[in-house]
Amino acid sequence: MKRRTFLMLSSAVAGGFAVSGCSGTTQPAGGGASGGSTALSLYSSSPKDQYEPAVSAFKKSTGIDVEVVSAGTGELIKRIQAEGNNPQADVQWGGLGQSVAGALDRFEEFVPADDAAFLPAYQASTGRDKRLVPFSIILNAFMVNTKQTSSAITSWEALLDPTLKGKIAFADPAKSSSSLSQIVNMLHAMGHGNPEQGWDYVGQFAKQLNNKLQASSSNVYNMVSSGEYAVGITNETNAVKYAVVQPEIKTIYPSEGTMVEADNIMLIKGAKNAANGKTFINYLTGKDYQSGMEEVGLRTVRVDVTQKAFPALASITVVEQNKAWMQENGSKIKDRFMDLFTR
Repeated sequence: MKRRTFLMLSSAVAGGFAVSGCSGTTQPAGGGASGGSTALSLYSSSPKDQYEPAVSAFKKSTGIDVEVVSAGTGELIKRIQAEGNNPQADVQWGGLGQSVAGALDRFEEFVPADDAAFLPAYQASTGRDKRLVPFSIILNAFMVNTKQTSSAITSWEALLDPTLKGKIAFADPAKSSSSLSQIVNMLHAMGHGNPEQGWDYVGQFAKQLNNKLQASSSNVYNMVSSGEYAVGITNETNAVKYAVVQPEIKTIYPSEGTMVEADNIMLIKGAKNAANGKTFINYLTGKDYQSGMEEVGLRTVRVDVTQKAFPALASITVVEQNKAWMQENGSKIKDRFMDLFTR
């Protein structure tokens, strides 16, 4: 797997959000996809090394300029909700289902042009919410720095090893959709079919964090990479990327099971550049972009793209989400975790 570095043409920080303008060099005659506007405002919770190459290539392909506001999913969703009927962005890039559930009324339904080429479970015809467009498949994993621990960390249960207390990096679920997904994963895997029974494990895990939560999901893998923490709860994207260049980094899929979810991209309701937003979503889910996603550590959502960096899903223990339980309890998970964490 190769990693590429792209130049950010400009950046600023405003109110805790990183804001950048990304542009390329070619502009087709006639302007952008809408036939008039050549602008797109993008909220992104995807890492910089993922969104920069995408928006740069998109500009070269379409002539549409993209302004990016980068922050955690939780922060961006709050911003979208606060903006209400006067949205300041056209597209939200990044967000697992549970993390954006409270803001679904702020997104428009959209079925991308290549929906029929998606993995069957993620096609619109399966009944998925058409406001959530999957662009990548996410699996939870452990990122282990073997120089910082001699423990055999192969399971959720192994994280309760007393020698790991204070050595586990985990993001604040109020700011990170990945973190919230990982709590849901723990509940289902350690509840052995009944997520409510998984809270006992989650409470023990929370104490292992030694009163420390990371401000962002990127802090988790960066701190494990640097050796500040022995293990991070992250997604396989981050673990696999670092394992390629750091032999001491190992990617572990917990033996009790991991969840498979879609990371989504959404068209914001009332977007001022909605046509360009749809063009961007079609671009991210198209075969050309998806064929290169492995280079930035992302699993494709398409059936017609082959990747070599990731183990086959059939080789990993997967736990299914209890949808009925989630519908009743999903909105309470963040607060229940924080209550356990602060006790």
